[in-house]
Amino acid sequence: MAGKFSTVALTVMMMAALAITSCDRTDVPQMSTRPAGSDWTIHRGDRALIGRADGRVGDALRLVWRYAVGAEVMSSPVAADGLVYFGDVAGQVHAVRLDDGSRAWIHPPKPSADAPRFNAPPLVHDGTVYIGDTDGRLIALDAATGQRRWVYPTADKIVGSANAFVGPDGKPRLVVGSHDEYLHCIDATNGRRLWRSRSGSFINATAAIADGRAVYGGCDGMIWVVDLDDGSAVNKIEVGEPIIAAVAVDDGVAYVGNHAGAFIAADLKSNHIKWQYTQSRESYHGAPVLADGLALIGGRDKRVHAVHTDSGQSAWTFAARDSVDSSPLIVGDRVVVGSDDGRVYLLRLSDGAALWNYEIGSPIRTDPAYAGGMVIVASEDGTVMAFAPAGEGGDAR
Repeated sequence: MAGKFSTVALTVMMMAALAITSCDRTDVPQMSTRPAGSDWTIHRGDRALIGRADGRVGDALRLVWRYAVGAEVMSSPVAADGLVYFGDVAGQVHAVRLDDGSRAWIHPPKPSADAPRFNAPPLVHDGTVYIGDTDGRLIALDAATGQRRWVYPTADKIVGSANAFVGPDGKPRLVVGSHDEYLHCIDATNGRRLWRSRSGSFINATAAIADGRAVYGGCDGMIWVVDLDDGSAVNKIEVGEPIIAAVAVDDGVAYVGNHAGAFIAADLKSNHIKWQYTQSRESYHGAPVLADGLALIGGRDKRVHAVHTDSGQSAWTFAARDSVDSSPLIVGDRVVVGSDDGRVYLLRLSDGAALWNYEIGSPIRTDPAYAGGMVIVASEDGTVMAFAPAGEGGDAR
């Protein structure tokens, strides 16, 4: 990476202690919503990474349970079949029961002093948990027991989630990006490499899957579109600055924020930028969420921005008390988002009005999940919490 990207990469590397991810070196169905009470098997809820669930949380939430991890958590939680999964920086993966927050299993049982970190969100698919670590390994664990099934090595760290699809042979496949600059395609059953696709720099985030293609952003300032059959690059769209978080795809348009504070909609059919929203001069470290003609994204300018998807014009903004690195979650007509100020906020989707907040006290840089009618949030201090609708007079702090 040369020129301005080297400068930006160095800047981001210096910010790594404050960021979830950074650009430092060291035929597929598209589901736009999740049914109420269903699983949340990938950190943005669906393969296209839209981040929306069909449910109802009302005007306030109440705390149902709290799980103390014992180590910092930078891995966004996911949930399937009554269990919540996430990794920690001590090198362990946790499975917690959704109904009461009790531990189901932990892998490995004891942490090691030199264990690689789990910063990446897990993916749950067909009874297996897939999660990447900072040693560049994608690890497959039995979802019910935590027993290791296989390990796939890349040449550098993995900080984004894997995504799953069915290949032309009818077998499940995975795609995962690495800081080795490749998008890797892997046989989900045995961890065998099927193909690799080279980008221009580090890949931080999860690749979205839509219309038989993988779509992802890289630290080379490009949105890449890759054919899922063989990994060939279909096209790439330049957005000018490194992309740190995931791209959300809906109806042939990719939505993403970049390191320079531009929120961008790129038409994947015409291969052109549809619009750029530039009201923030701070970087975007979280992914967008899409619903009801709006695209929402949180920024390091301490605001959540809601933009009209047709025009790129501002619909509303919400001001938190610190950076918003957490990606917003939409449940029905409500927005859930965490902030570096240590609070979880509940906003009204239509106008961004703040309805409720809960002070955890530690920065929230992971993405919230929604499963079993509950919102699940992980904070940096190693606390994972589940909230349910409270109605009027909920447990606000």
